[in-house]
Amino acid sequence: MILALTALLLLVLVAFPLFEMMRRSFVADGHASLANYVAVLTDRDNYAPFLNTLIVGLTVAASLAIGVPAAWLVARTDLPLRGLFETLFVLPFMIPPFVGAISWIQLASPRVGYLNKIWATFAGPGSGPLNIYTVAGIVFVLTLHAYPYIYLVVRAALERMDSSVEEAAAVAGANRARVARDITLRLVTPSIAAGALLVFIDTIAEFGIPALIGMQQRFFVLTTQIYAYIGTGAFEGIRKAAALSSILMAVAGTGLILNDWYLRRRNYTIIAGKGAPRRRVRVPILTLLAAFFTLSVVLPLIAVFISSFLRVWGLPVIRANLTLDNYRYILFEYDLTRFALQNSLILALLAAVLTTTLGAFAAYISVKTRIRGRQIVDLLATLPHAIPGTVVALAMIIAWSGAYGIN
Repeated sequence: MILALTALLLLVLVAFPLFEMMRRSFVADGHASLANYVAVLTDRDNYAPFLNTLIVGLTVAASLAIGVPAAWLVARTDLPLRGLFETLFVLPFMIPPFVGAISWIQLASPRVGYLNKIWATFAGPGSGPLNIYTVAGIVFVLTLHAYPYIYLVVRAALERMDSSVEEAAAVAGANRARVARDITLRLVTPSIAAGALLVFIDTIAEFGIPALIGMQQRFFVLTTQIYAYIGTGAFEGIRKAAALSSILMAVAGTGLILNDWYLRRRNYTIIAGKGAPRRRVRVPILTLLAAFFTLSVVLPLIAVFISSFLRVWGLPVIRANLTLDNYRYILFEYDLTRFALQNSLILALLAAVLTTTLGAFAAYISVKTRIRGRQIVDLLATLPHAIPGTVVALAMIIAWSGAYGIN
């Protein structure tokens, strides 16, 4: 009974919408056709979004450069205020990408960004050196929101690792660099690969940051291009969006398959045991950490906080330009605020309850039973995580917008 109910829900919520979206992508003028794929693949306006999506995937490399050292600092050193740093390292993950994009627009907009204004006070009037409306700006903001994926999985691997393996290598005469390269790094490589996959899928699926920062400069990725197709409101646009979504889903799925293939080939297992002795953290590292968190957490939050009191964004931050009217209007006069808060709370509560319940049943069936067909349940339960959210949303629109009696 539990298997049947869980499978039915997963079919309704996952399998059927994705199947219906892919089916529609092969229909043109009421007939089975590849016309939609030919249209999106031959449309020069789609070449740049394809390339830009791959460029955004470079966020993986930048995230590795932050996430792996951060995990090592927390797991293998005597970092002061360790509990505080554990929270700070995952804080960007908790900040919505939309908020992160808005804060960095306020900090690094060419003419009115706060950092550029500070620069102008010393270097003279004119545009400052920072411009968030660039490819580098998009990758930078994406990196700040994505590196916690790698930090969390690599830190967990380092904390589970038995230090006796590394100690044995040191006793045999290997120096620290060789122990780190030949033992520590190899044992956590599967975790690094898993984190890199999560970052890749998350970044190519991200909509908010590329939309707010990129679309103003005509920088489109696949998710924003899909949104542009849907925004036309025409059936042709929906069909092209379905085709483009299927391609994006294939890219994400290919990343998942390659990751599984890589992990099977490496076949490393972390041996759990006693933790490694913690190394001493020196002052320069603490200084770098303070600078990093000031840049990645403190400044963006301050920028949003200050801007919330300005009468008009871009005005100098002086007492005459600050007001509480923004809060009065948004909290007491703008009716949509109340509905937005209600919707957010209701959706969050329902999503938490439903996903926890469905996920628990699916996990129990997959791990604790020998029921035939449990692998299909496992696949359907994990598939949405490997598919960009924009694609899932479009699949739901296509499947459940009245065609089958449910809207």
